[in-house]
Amino acid sequence: MKSCLSHVAGLCAGFLIVANAHAAFQVVENFDSLTFGNISGQNGWSATSGSGEVVLDPGGDSNRVLKATTESGILHKATSVAQDTKHMLFLRFRFEEHGRFSFGLSHLSNPDEFSDFGPELGMAADTANDPNNDFRVANGLFPPGIYDVLRTLGPGIWYNIWILVDNSSDTYQVWMNSNRGGNAQFTDQLENSAAERKFGFRTSTVKGLINFFIKTGGGKSPVEGRFYIDDIYIEDTDDTNLNNPIALTQYLPWLPLLLLDE
Repeated sequence: MKSCLSHVAGLCAGFLIVANAHAAFQVVENFDSLTFGNISGQNGWSATSGSGEVVLDPGGDSNRVLKATTESGILHKATSVAQDTKHMLFLRFRFEEHGRFSFGLSHLSNPDEFSDFGPELGMAADTANDPNNDFRVANGLFPPGIYDVLRTLGPGIWYNIWILVDNSSDTYQVWMNSNRGGNAQFTDQLENSAAERKFGFRTSTVKGLINFFIKTGGGKSPVEGRFYIDDIYIEDTDDTNLNNPIALTQYLPWLPLLLLDE
């Protein structure tokens, strides 16, 4: 038993190091304590009728996630990046069929249009001219184009995404990978076809960003959607934090098993 406790103590020390590394990330929403069904009214979420619901992870895990529809859905929850500050936003997302969706941050208390985004990220509707599962971002730095395509995504895959939001210059940078629990690497930073890695807000503002905002559209996507979001975190400093804030949860469930084994 003594050797087991020593082993656990060593493991806990390792966990504490990991926890300290991620201490600056604060959870906005992980959905695990919410009730299955309509998201609206739960834990500060506002959503139009039928826009989103809490469901089990479609990847087979027991955790709860948000499923958003792709038929003119509007969802938001208070999340702050004050004017003249910058913070790292982290979340995970996946889709099953091609559909139009955007997520990001807004300076409005009740955003409802795509033009209400500051940083805006997502996918266009499937059309004859754009049949690919292209991940895109709004880029207000180089008009007249609105969106830059950054990479092609695959359905049924959970993606980690880190967004460095600079609300003094109204710009943002993006990192993405599909490594479960993995941190972002330098090579994970996304760029457009001109090799640019910094993008301008969809709509510039001299106000603070106050809502995490999801907006979906119809197009040829199925009404039911099958676009998912989980584990929304925000950094409470201005650090460019490329750690994965949910990495610790991948290991904690092993502790009871270790103790019961002795």
